[in-house]
Amino acid sequence: MKPIKNLLKLAIFAMFLSSQNMAAHGEHKPGPHSGVIQMPGAFHTEVLPYQNLGFKVYLLDINFENPTSKNSKLHGKVVAKGKEFPLKCTGHPDHFYCEIPKGSSVEEGELILSPVWNFQKGADVKYKLPLRVSKEVKKEHHHGSL
Repeated sequence: MKPIKNLLKLAIFAMFLSSQNMAAHGEHKPGPHSGVIQMPGAFHTEVLPYQNLGFKVYLLDINFENPTSKNSKLHGKVVAKGKEFPLKCTGHPDHFYCEIPKGSSVEEGELILSPVWNFQKGADVKYKLPLRVSKEVKKEHHHGSL
């Protein structure tokens, strides 16, 4: 019985550490463009809604800087009410634009992105819709404080 208790304590401690690690990477704060941040690998994704027509997606380095689409690609889809529709993502110099198909709604569901940044494949990242973005732009380093 004692090994099971120790294993349970270890599992709870590991979950605590992993939640602290996520908060340390700034996923709870707006990104440099006031968007919502996720970390799919050794880089970050920042997403902003764009005029109810689509999403601007910035692929940022580990320091939340240097947005680029060079040597990068992005696939996206929205899953809502048991249905799924792909987004057409096009590269621009510092971001990707993912267009919502005409007649589709992104008022609820999940935005799922499959990013590749500078030849590095990231894990799929999920954003709950509708996105909650900040109105003010802040230039701050997200890794520092807990």
